[in-house]
This record gives sequence, C-alpha cells and structure tokens, in this order.
Amino acid sequence: MDLLEQKLSRIDLNLLVSLSVLLKEKSVSRAAERLYLSQSAMSRTLQRLRDVFDDPLFHRTATGIIPTEKAQSIEIMLPDLLQNLENIFQQQKFDPGTCDKHFSLSIPSLMSHVFFLPLVQEVTKRAPAMQLTELPVQVSPYKALESGFFDFAIHVEEPFDTNFTVTPLGKVFPAIFAHKDHPLAKHKHVTLADCIQYRFLDLHI
Repeated sequence: MDLLEQKLSRIDLNLLVSLSVLLKEKSVSRAAERLYLSQSAMSRTLQRLRDVFDDPLFHRTATGIIPTEKAQSIEIMLPDLLQNLENIFQQQKFDPGTCDKHFSLSIPSLMSHVFFLPLVQEVTKRAPAMQLTELPVQVSPYKALESGFFDFAIHVEEPFDTNFTVTPLGKVFPAIFAHKDHPLAKHKHVTLADCIQYRFLDLHI
C-alpha cells in the first residue's frame, strides 16, 4: 500500500489554493485576476482540478460558476487545511511592518464611515504593505467567515458558535439631537416611541 506521502507527492498542492479562490470568487476570470494568472491559465488549472477530483466541480451560469456538491464538501475543509499549511511555513513572529497580505473585512454600512477610514489610517501606519477590502455585511457572517470569504467581521450580535474568536469593540448608546424649541424638549422623560412620531433629518452610527 502506498504511503500517504507517496500519494500526496503526485498531487500539486497549489491546486488547493486555486480551488479555494475559485470557490470564493465564483468566476474563472476574477479568480485568475486575484492569482495574477491569465484566464486561459486559470481554465487549465480548473481542468486539472476536475481531473484530480474526477468531478466537474463547477457548473457555468450566465453570471459565473456555481460549485457542485463535491466542491461544496471540499469547501468546508479548505479553510482549516490552508491555515494549517500557512502555520507550518510561517513560524516566525508576526511583523506588521513587513506584512503584505490582503484581508477582507465586513462592516455594517451604518458603521462603515465611522470605523473603516480610521482603521485604514491606523493600518497604513503600522503595516504599510497590508491591503484591506471592505465587503458588504451579511445577516449572518459566520458562513462567510468559515469559508474564508471574510477574514474579519464587525457584527452587532454575539456569536452562537464557540469556534469564533470575539473581541468586543465597545458599546453603542442611542443619542437623539433636537432643537431646544422642539416640542419634546419640554418633556423630562422622552421615550423612543415619543421620538419616532416625529421626522428625522439623518441617522448616524
């Protein structure tokens, strides 16, 4: 019987990286762009993946490609596998000054203008070669975090899954500003129900 190492030696493990990007991008052209490959090279890589797994892996649609059941089952395992491989090759202490990695961050739209610009400014100071991409928020970010589509997510609810690491960023308290002559200014105790009976000029978080 072949040893595990002998079996793996016949497989190009870089194919797993390409598969991971294809699963995230759902597009051959976008995956090629992200990996700095030509579209034809990415197509050849996809064909090699199909040969290795003996499965089409993706079906073409008008808007891109969708994974097969086989590809979806592999997608569940890929994030941990790739992270473990990175840990093996990157044992040295993390140095933000030399980090040139790309990270994706999901932020609720109403918080974006408050958090993202100061975050980018701070990251630029400490890690000038690092890249950040802001992605639209999802109702639940956990599946996107599990698959690696999001690296980080700012979310307003505590996670229900202990597999996620959480760092509290603070608390948000509502504040309503009104002119001193506003009818509600005469009240000593004002409730939210009182406030929403009036029109609002703007909403900031």
